[in-house]
Amino acid sequence: MEKASISFITFACLIGVSVTLHATKPSDVPARNWAVLVAGSNGWGNYRHQADICHAYQILMRRGIPKENIITFMYDDIASNDFNPFKGEIYNNYEHKDVYAGVQIDYKGEEVTPEMFMRVMKADSELNAAGKKVLESGPDDNVFVYFTDHGAEGIIAFPNGLLHARELNETITYMYENNRYKEMVLYIEACFSGSMFEDILPQNIRVFTTTAANSHESSYAAFCEDTVITTCLADEYSYNWMVDTETHDIHRLSLQQQYCDVKDVTRNSHVMEYGDLSMGSLPVDQFQTHNMKDGGVAMDMVNAQPVHTKQSTTAHVYALMKHAMKARREQDHSMAMKKLHRIMQLGTIVKHLFDDIVADVRKLPEPVEKPSSKLEQLLCFEKVFKVFQNNCFTIQQVPEVAQYVTQFHQLCRTGYQPHVIINSVMNMCT
Repeated sequence: MEKASISFITFACLIGVSVTLHATKPSDVPARNWAVLVAGSNGWGNYRHQADICHAYQILMRRGIPKENIITFMYDDIASNDFNPFKGEIYNNYEHKDVYAGVQIDYKGEEVTPEMFMRVMKADSELNAAGKKVLESGPDDNVFVYFTDHGAEGIIAFPNGLLHARELNETITYMYENNRYKEMVLYIEACFSGSMFEDILPQNIRVFTTTAANSHESSYAAFCEDTVITTCLADEYSYNWMVDTETHDIHRLSLQQQYCDVKDVTRNSHVMEYGDLSMGSLPVDQFQTHNMKDGGVAMDMVNAQPVHTKQSTTAHVYALMKHAMKARREQDHSMAMKKLHRIMQLGTIVKHLFDDIVADVRKLPEPVEKPSSKLEQLLCFEKVFKVFQNNCFTIQQVPEVAQYVTQFHQLCRTGYQPHVIINSVMNMCT
């Protein structure tokens, strides 16, 4: 986005108005609203992602979206986790109000994959025939997608596998070309999440998206100092958009104003917006309610703005530290400390590994030819990172990997061919 556009939008947020960049009137109420909710992680240290999704599910249900129109991806290993002191319950803030009860999970465990997500978004006929829920939206329907998990430049993670920026945007384009929505909104909670859309998402396919962070920074976990639960309960951006919905009449609240509200109270990262910004004038209720005359306030889940935040790429380390400190038995304390030591060692190893790979590549002369397009650069990165994950470490194994994959993008942008970078990866990892 050009600097002038950013300045204009920032000014609009400051004076509290919604933005319309070209003459587009709010559309009529859609035939149906659909929602796709994705928690793309597993494990106790990632508690907050499933808590976010459960909270969002409760909001959408309270505001009238039928459960058959909500498709939920969630590994479902938190509510009955051995570390959970409140079995069968999940909380999204310090008030300990259960958000898990009543959540219908459509895809759980090993089904939570990027491939399954894309098939659902495209209304895959085989899934549908097998009785699995898919996004059956049509040209008169609005779609709301909310994803929360780990990410890195150009990728968002699932428990198994990664969704690349190219794949996500190709899925969106497929949906547009096949009349799968009237308008679509995506909210993405992940580190480096702006990179999923920056200079990629078209501005003319009726898609509006906001992200927890820009293309080169971490997002943040929140409520990380619970007195009983040894992990973070929420994510800063996610909790902020949900509280914004819960504390406003969303018949009157525009998408742009929600973006501005969330941007204003998210202190640790830069909330961004992409796509068709003229959609910012549309009311939030066209995506987060269904045929409700009252879009008013539901105060029961409201808490003060997120506190006790931690950088998402290191929140798992903090969770292990808390677990070690709270361990009652010497055996449990010792085991937690060993895990903590191993994880911290892996973080250091990964940092040095990326440095060594880059140094090995840069022994060669810098290429004269640069990538001819963003797509070429993304394909270069995909090839390189696939080899890295297969032979070195995955983001799921070592979340710190997310901090350093930008170095692979930089090598691709510089013009080094995938096979050159892959050769250095193999030299260091095999």
